[in-house]
Amino acid sequence: MTNKIQISSQGATRDITGTISRSSQSVGNYVCKYGKTTGWGCGYIRSTNLNGNYIWVANTAGQDRLCDHGDSGGPWFLANDAYGTMTAMIVPGTSGTGADGVYMAVDYISGLGVSVMTSP
Repeated sequence: MTNKIQISSQGATRDITGTISRSSQSVGNYVCKYGKTTGWGCGYIRSTNLNGNYIWVANTAGQDRLCDHGDSGGPWFLANDAYGTMTAMIVPGTSGTGADGVYMAVDYISGLGVSVMTSP
């Protein structure tokens, strides 16, 4: 086990040294993700209360799709802080095309019986 997340298809990783709880995530915050299908992408939080439990990230960086099938379970992060794990996509996206991203905040990961490692 390690505190590293994959951030590129070439295998590059990033150390996770902290977590950002759902209550500390706000509309307008910038976050990034890595997905197996779509790779690296970033956007701005549009809602912290989608269906009561999820964070909605707008596809504002010009990607065709911020996320797609096969990206589920991938990390959402900024710098060395974990924000959550990819859960779903919203089609069409904020721009009227593509797909926005949806993730479950790190707070809820413990409900699955796992935790985010923040040290090796």
